[in-house]
Amino acid sequence: MRDELLEVVSKVAREVFTCPVGEVRLEEDELYGPFVGIEVHGDVGKVLEEWIRLIDVLKAQGIDIQVYPKIMGEISTVPEEFGRLVGKGLAKMGVFLRTKEPIDVTR
Repeated sequence: MRDELLEVVSKVAREVFTCPVGEVRLEEDELYGPFVGIEVHGDVGKVLEEWIRLIDVLKAQGIDIQVYPKIMGEISTVPEEFGRLVGKGLAKMGVFLRTKEPIDVTR
């Protein structure tokens, strides 16, 4: 099952991303659980926009696992745009931000 999932996600990622895709691997995070990490070589803004499209394509195929790009490229987006794109992707996957320790937002 694991190998099949990675194969499908890898195939779809290579179709959706216009930038070169490197390694695609199943990973585990202690706060978020299992996810697929996808190495993508390209402009941050473009990769994030295509990541959002990837999430939609995977969901349409019934694949409901978190996928995250490891972006290997230039940062050309302003922080506000970066945050908007990341927030949109997380919302599409139903992921809420978590931290190991409580944070004081007033600091």
